[in-house]
Amino acid sequence: MASATYTYDKEIYMTCKRAIALMFALLLLPGLALAQTQTRATFYVNKDFTDNNPGEVAVTITCNTGLPLEQTKMIKESPEHVKFVVVDFDSGELDCSVVEGSLSGYAATYDASGSDSAYEDDLVDNPGCHFDDVVDADENFCVVTNEPEPVTITVTKEWIYANNNGNEISDSFNLDLDCDENIEIIGSDDWDSNGNGSHDFSVRPTWEGGTCDIDEDVYDSAIESDDSGCQNLTVGIGQGDSCTVTNTVFYEGIPTLSHYGLAILALLMAGVGFVGFRRFV
Repeated sequence: MASATYTYDKEIYMTCKRAIALMFALLLLPGLALAQTQTRATFYVNKDFTDNNPGEVAVTITCNTGLPLEQTKMIKESPEHVKFVVVDFDSGELDCSVVEGSLSGYAATYDASGSDSAYEDDLVDNPGCHFDDVVDADENFCVVTNEPEPVTITVTKEWIYANNNGNEISDSFNLDLDCDENIEIIGSDDWDSNGNGSHDFSVRPTWEGGTCDIDEDVYDSAIESDDSGCQNLTVGIGQGDSCTVTNTVFYEGIPTLSHYGLAILALLMAGVGFVGFRRFV
């Protein structure tokens, strides 16, 4: 009797054990099936500052479907990339764009590439790396390049005539721009003109900043040039400068005598002539 009871209890135990195992299997199967069928795409982003700026900037991925595991990451210039992963989408139906955040004083260009998806970059009305029709297991790449935008140095020329109308002195001039070696001068580095006026020089700074000077060579002793305000002009990312060069004309002219002086000179010359005449008579 005891043996029969033991056998019966053992069968019940085994039946319950099998039922519990079956229940766990039923619970795990949907998850396993999902894990086996879940789609996944990867997007790698690299940053390049043409002036080697060590700073960071945010990059963001946006998609029309799927689930980005992270949407925004910080990135800086480095051989290492940042990686975005998007899961749970219908293969071939995923469209994503990668763009960086606002970065004042820099212009951004984008270079997109991908293994299977269609891609576009540097659209005028929609800048960024754009990936369309992304398929499962696709790997996509985006390089964001930032270059400092040009800034302006404005120089104003003023002429001051201290004691005449300046008609006898040429008001032609030449101004030269000279900058630190890390600052690129865009276009001409000199300004040839005449009279009063102003001129814009264009330079491309770096994140380190720097200074520029504007100098004038004076070729007439009657002109005094003051370009002291145009030394050590400060330029940086998104920051230009301005100054004024002043030329003052001190024209002395040819010395002349007044009417009284001329009369006295005439009398002196007449006296000298009279004395000379008496000596030879």
